[in-house]
Amino acid sequence: LCSCTKHGRFCWVRNMSYLNTKNIPIGVVQSITGIKVLRFTLNGISNHAGATPMNLRYDPLVAAAEAITTVEKIVNEHESNNLVGTVGKIHCTPNVSNVIPDEVNFTVDIRDVDMNCIEEVCLAITQEIQRIGERRSIQVAVNIVSTCRSSFMSETLTNLILQKSQELGIPSRKMRSGAVHDAAVLAPLVPVGFIFIPSIDGYSHSPREKTSFEDIEKGCQLLLEVVKAVSA
Repeated sequence: LCSCTKHGRFCWVRNMSYLNTKNIPIGVVQSITGIKVLRFTLNGISNHAGATPMNLRYDPLVAAAEAITTVEKIVNEHESNNLVGTVGKIHCTPNVSNVIPDEVNFTVDIRDVDMNCIEEVCLAITQEIQRIGERRSIQVAVNIVSTCRSSFMSETLTNLILQKSQELGIPSRKMRSGAVHDAAVLAPLVPVGFIFIPSIDGYSHSPREKTSFEDIEKGCQLLLEVVKAVSA
């Protein structure tokens, strides 16, 4: 992670999986996604797996399974091209193979540059999961875990990065960041520019993440030219 702080401007170089699939060496970030994380808690009735007929069960894990696929469906059917939704954490109690659970909780991570879209989708997901709970006689509670607003990079620095990329003959494209970085915190305070380079095979924020030296070199060359321009 490289930065230039002279004159109160910031520029980063960071690798990015999306560029790998498009075979583009440079991404010029215009915006960083906003995030809202919800935690759903589903309560049913715990009982023995063998002694409880299927029609007498109030199984929160089955309800959670339906809810999780509903999250995917709502996100996939939304008109926003930037929207993503993830259920990445789930906990089941008592978590025993021969016992119907009595409680399941899971998180829903919704991301988009448009905060209104995030709120709209979170509401739709909450309402649908509540309907699933009512249909299955499962109690549903929802809590907001965290909210992070989207942020936007300096148009002046973004255009400068695009200009220098063109001068160097390095293909580039404008894009958004689906992950939150330090730049998101600084963007409301000072002008920020953000440069992405590709991750091999698309791995991002993973121990398997790797970037070719050629792409690192291109990113550093571009960053150097931008630093020289803003320092002049």
